Amino acid sequence: MKPISLIPFVCGAGASTEGSEQGPIDLLQRGLQKDLQASGADVEWVESPVAVFDREHGAAAYQDLPALGTDGRKEIVMHHCCYLRDKVVATINQGRLPITLGGDHSMAAGSIAGLAQARQAHGKIGVIWIDAHADINTPENSASKALHGMPVAALLGMGDDDFKSIGGLDKPVLEPHHIFYLGLRDVETAEQEYLDELGIQALTNEDIEEYGVEAAVTKTLDVVTKGTDYLVLSIDLDGLDPQDAPATGTPVDKGIRLHDMVPVLTKMIETTDFDLLEIAEYNPTLDGKEQTYQTIKTLLELLISKC
Repeated sequence: MKPISLIPFVCGAGASTEGSEQGPIDLLQRGLQKDLQASGADVEWVESPVAVFDREHGAAAYQDLPALGTDGRKEIVMHHCCYLRDKVVATINQGRLPITLGGDHSMAAGSIAGLAQARQAHGKIGVIWIDAHADINTPENSASKALHGMPVAALLGMGDDDFKSIGGLDKPVLEPHHIFYLGLRDVETAEQEYLDELGIQALTNEDIEEYGVEAAVTKTLDVVTKGTDYLVLSIDLDGLDPQDAPATGTPVDKGIRLHDMVPVLTKMIETTDFDLLEIAEYNPTLDGKEQTYQTIKTLLELLISKC
C-alpha cells in the first residue's frame, strides 16, 4: 500500500458561503488520520491544518473577508492554492500519494497544477470531476464572482490570468477531452456553452442508473485514460445527494447517493490507479457534519484500499 499524505486546504474564500475553511481542521479533530490508519494505511498530515490556519491569510482574514470578485479575496485564494500546489509537488517527490482536503473547490486549481508540475504532465492528466456544478465559469460570465466556480476554466487556461497562472502560463494544465464529469446537474448557461464548444462529456445520476455501473465506469475511464499518463479524482461533496453529504455550501437535490457511488468507485479502483485524490467543500459550520464526515471517511477508506 502506497504511503499517503493528507494536505489541508484551509480556505473557503473561493466560495459564496463561508465555513469550508474549517473543513480540514474538523477532519483533523475528528481523527481522520487514525480512522484511515486503522485500515492499515501509512497516513500522515503534511502539516497540521490548525497551524496553516494560524498563519497569513488564515483565521485573521475571515474577521473582515473582502468581497467576492475583489483582488483582496483573490489574494487569499491564490495564497492557499499555491500552498497546495507546492505541497502536492513535495508529496509526490517523496513517493507518497497526495490526498487534498478542503476547503472550497477552488483548491483544484492548485492541487492538479501540483501534479502537473511534479510530473511535467501538462496536457497529460485525466480528471474525473464529481460535482453538481461544472466549475468552468470565468470572471466575465460569473454572476457570483466566486472562484470555486472557476478552477476547471483556470486549469484549461481560461479566465483570470492570476488564477490560471498557478499552473504556469506556457501550457494549460488540462486538455478538455481529458475531463469527465459525474453528477453534473446545476450548470449555468455560459458554462454549458463552454462544455458544448469544448466537447467535455458528463453523466448525471440518472445516466448512471440508466446505463448501469459497469457501462458508466467504462465510458468514464475510456475518456480520461485516452492520451493521458496520470489520473485525478476530484470530489465535490455536492456531487453527492444532500441526504448523504448535507454539510456543504451549495447542495443540489437529486445527486448521486452514497450507496450508488460506492460501486462506481469500487469498479474504478479495480481497473486503474489514481495519482491524486481530492475532496472539496466540506463545511462543518453547517448542519449534518457528523453524517458528512462519515461519508468522507467511507469514500477515503474505499479509495485507499487499493492504492
